[in-house]
Amino acid sequence: MEKKNRLVYLDIARGIAMISIVLGHLRLNNINRVVFTYHLPIFFIISGFFINTNDKMSHFVKKKVRTLIVPYIIACVCVILSALMMNLIFQKGEGFAEVLKTWSSASIYGAGDSYKEPFQIQGIGAIWFLLATFWALIMLKSISKINKWLRVAAVFIIFYLGIFTRDKFFWFPLSIQAGCTALLFIYIGYLIKENKQFISYISKEAAIFGSVLLIIVWLSFIRDFQSFWLVHCDIGRGFIDIIGSLGGCLFIILLSRLIESKIKILAVPLSFLGKNSLIFLIAHIIELNTFKWMTLLDKIFPDGSNQNYYLPIVIILKFIWIITFTVIFSNIKSVRKLLGMPIFDKD
Repeated sequence: MEKKNRLVYLDIARGIAMISIVLGHLRLNNINRVVFTYHLPIFFIISGFFINTNDKMSHFVKKKVRTLIVPYIIACVCVILSALMMNLIFQKGEGFAEVLKTWSSASIYGAGDSYKEPFQIQGIGAIWFLLATFWALIMLKSISKINKWLRVAAVFIIFYLGIFTRDKFFWFPLSIQAGCTALLFIYIGYLIKENKQFISYISKEAAIFGSVLLIIVWLSFIRDFQSFWLVHCDIGRGFIDIIGSLGGCLFIILLSRLIESKIKILAVPLSFLGKNSLIFLIAHIIELNTFKWMTLLDKIFPDGSNQNYYLPIVIILKFIWIITFTVIFSNIKSVRKLLGMPIFDKD
């Protein structure tokens, strides 16, 4: 198949965001206060930038099921199989049925995190992002043809409903509320696409001033970071943090453009990871949910003498697994087709 024209810097941005997601799951506050400000918003904004609102609704939904829901199901199957395999290796099959039940239930419910109220459910983890993106895109498509003022109102109402129902009720299945929150960022991406020509007329001075201002707000956001967990519909201090998040996304985009034009040694691997971010995400969710890195290291170093080095070793092992998995499966056309990914001929 003929290779399509791509915006390489957006692939690089995706690659940076995917690496940031892995680092964010290390649960280190000094890392989280940085990467949580942009790693998911930038994906949502890019999704909104590429949305095609001219498709018929039936075709649009079918396409999004193919590219988001089917990969979610495949990722869930991989997680279940990996969890069962780890159970056989480390627990000799003890609790096998419970492991199967836990991860099957997590897959069906589709919550990004675990919850105990009003009932206990195991979170499926990072692939909640696929479900949230699906709902947000469907919502935007549904309101794309109404009056522009009503559309703006609808975006803010839906955004608020996601936060309100999460606070006042409970976490709904299939990350619907996270989709409501994601809608705001996807709509921003849509507005950028729809107003590209107008944006191109902004003077260089105004563009520099606006960019610097947004990035300063982002740096302030990092310094005073309290929370910004889109998986929980938590937007921290409110719209000031959303603006800070946009500054972070802008910084990553500008950095990606710099890498594309000036630092080819980084551009190639990062754009590769970005183009294959779906496979990268599946590799990450498998190891994040089921790999017992610490147990493995305890077996390798039974005297515990190397525990101070566990974290860097785990990070290295994670990326070796993820990158190897991504390289192998991104080159299998049947896998790309199964995941609804484009198939390009090699240069």
